[in-house]
Amino acid sequence: AGAAGAAPPPPPGTAAFVGILDIYGFEIFAANGLDQLLINFANEVLQRNFDDCLLAAEAARYDADAVPWASLDLARTLKSSAIVDLVTKAPRGLLPLLDEQVKLGNRGSDAAFLTQADKAHRASGVYAKPRLDRNAFVVAHYAGAVTYDPAGFLLSNSDPLPADVAAVFARSANPGVAALVAGASSGDKAAPGGLPSL
Repeated sequence: AGAAGAAPPPPPGTAAFVGILDIYGFEIFAANGLDQLLINFANEVLQRNFDDCLLAAEAARYDADAVPWASLDLARTLKSSAIVDLVTKAPRGLLPLLDEQVKLGNRGSDAAFLTQADKAHRASGVYAKPRLDRNAFVVAHYAGAVTYDPAGFLLSNSDPLPADVAAVFARSANPGVAALVAGASSGDKAAPGGLPSL
């Protein structure tokens, strides 16, 4: 029986190991676009997973040592889960809504994305409209509220196919390959700006 809080000695023949994960940190700038939303979302997921693992490990350790403990305040973990759903949950998450607008080609718009997002999430505790800028939205991340400007979201989220590549696909003898760009000239599969998109 060792001292309280002392770590058990490592098994013989094992080496010490320290892991370091270095990623982009939480970002908040004067103007925040899709890149910042995705970086902050990645941090949100990492924070949620860290909280889940840490809390689960501590609870298991307390239970194994028969240490009584009260349920912890999981507000931060629950908030992170709500934001993960806000961003990814189909069919009304921010990314599925954005994909929907991109699929509309030239008929899709950043403004339509914002209107759909506002309608789908206005009652959410983690999504809001800023008072002074009706052409933006706010996400209340674990690290702080960030105002996002959706101008350019569709273009950033599309994967435009260069015109010369689209022309090669269109001339393909393989009907499946040719079908990938069929209708691009009518805007059905065009990314914002009129370029075909896969």
